[in-house]
Amino acid sequence: MIKELWADLWRHSDDSSRDATRGVLVVIIGRLAVKVIQFFRAVFLARLLFPEDFGLFALASLALLLSDVIFQSGFNNALIYEKEDPKSYLDTVWTANILRNALLSAVLFFAAPLFALFFDAPILVGLVRLISLSLLIGGFENVGIILFQKELRFGKKFLLDTSLVLADAIVVVVAGFIFHNVWALVIGSVGNRIAAVALSFMFHPYRPRFEFNTKKLRHLFSYGKWVWMMGILTLLITKSDTIVLGKLFDPTQLGFYQHATALALLPSLEIARVLGTVLFPFFAQIRDDRARLSRVCARVLGMMSACVLPASVGLFVLAVPAIDFVYGDRWLPSAPLLRILLLLGVAKSLEHLLNSALLASGAPRRSAEGLAIQGFFLAVLLLPLARLYGIAGVAMTVVTAQIAAETYLFLRAKKYVDFRLRDVARAVGIPLLASLGMYLSIAGLLSGGFFTGHAIFFAGALLGGMTYILLLYFLDRFLSGGELLTSLVSLRERIKR
Repeated sequence: MIKELWADLWRHSDDSSRDATRGVLVVIIGRLAVKVIQFFRAVFLARLLFPEDFGLFALASLALLLSDVIFQSGFNNALIYEKEDPKSYLDTVWTANILRNALLSAVLFFAAPLFALFFDAPILVGLVRLISLSLLIGGFENVGIILFQKELRFGKKFLLDTSLVLADAIVVVVAGFIFHNVWALVIGSVGNRIAAVALSFMFHPYRPRFEFNTKKLRHLFSYGKWVWMMGILTLLITKSDTIVLGKLFDPTQLGFYQHATALALLPSLEIARVLGTVLFPFFAQIRDDRARLSRVCARVLGMMSACVLPASVGLFVLAVPAIDFVYGDRWLPSAPLLRILLLLGVAKSLEHLLNSALLASGAPRRSAEGLAIQGFFLAVLLLPLARLYGIAGVAMTVVTAQIAAETYLFLRAKKYVDFRLRDVARAVGIPLLASLGMYLSIAGLLSGGFFTGHAIFFAGALLGGMTYILLLYFLDRFLSGGELLTSLVSLRERIKR
């Protein structure tokens, strides 16, 4: 039975609902495989390199992201949304990507000295110029892989993503052993793009040709312009903390902040990426059935809360042993930041659900408005709190801005999804109560002083996980009649059909 269920996960069908359900599980399995690889990658690199190296790489990567996102087209999302056959647009999009990336790579190469001058870090000139090659190379990626997501073929996408992450990990870890400095990370970034281009042609049979049709580009841009605006706002918002930290503090502090953020977003962002990958194309297919869209959103919110809340609460109480285990004791100063930024992760998981519903409903403007609100809070609070409280002030500002944006998005999404506060409270309440019980059990274990070293982390995680599962089962059974468990069983049955 298990073998048949596993094999059925990878089959494609004509039922979009069944494919989306399978897609959720396939992407979860894929993200789990990716995170296992990335976990060992992070463990090796955290012990080979220093916080300053990661801070410098974050600044060099910022230059790449600024040029890439500000001049992005939004064509990928437009192709997914397109009701007509998207294959007629692929050659034009591929050609436009190559021309755009070549131009941006040249601009970034010659602007590197100005970027290094702004952050007062001369080493950034060479780092930025080398990393600009990844932008040039990435333009040649096979545009056909977009069809994996468009057609809900997540098994293929799983294999592609896993292969790419494995190749990246091998390159950057080998470079880390050779160089033992920030150049290892930059070389890994360039190697990642080379692997992405090669694998994209290996995994998808489509062979793009040079074609530049301005009429087709204008058609795609009519939808993609909002995605483009969202991309710019997202970049300025998500990287404003990096800019401020890079300008006001040394790269070591930025390295602490980067690693705390990565660990804080680990549980929620992975769930969010699954949702963003699977739900957007699925919601786009059922957007005309508002009742069905509302039911699906409520069910997804419940399952999402059941995963994100316990993971975030567990990391909160186990912050110090978790950082010591994953990164090593040289990274312990990032523990207070981790506790603050975990709230950011919880809010971001809701963001991807709401944005998927809004984008699929043809309302990308609302998502852009939410980002604008987030940007407003960052513009007003970021510098004052950074000067008052240092890097902790930056973390508090980012969390406040994210919560404000999610509140707005939720209120706007009610128009399209028909969210009801009662459904939201029911979906979130039981996982929240079970997570609080888990928190108390772990806190009691830590206060007893029964374990030392890495054993604290393993013991706390084991006790917390068992406590949460038991509490979730009984609370779900007695407070909601087993509604959450019924949703999970329904998910399994959909796969079997």
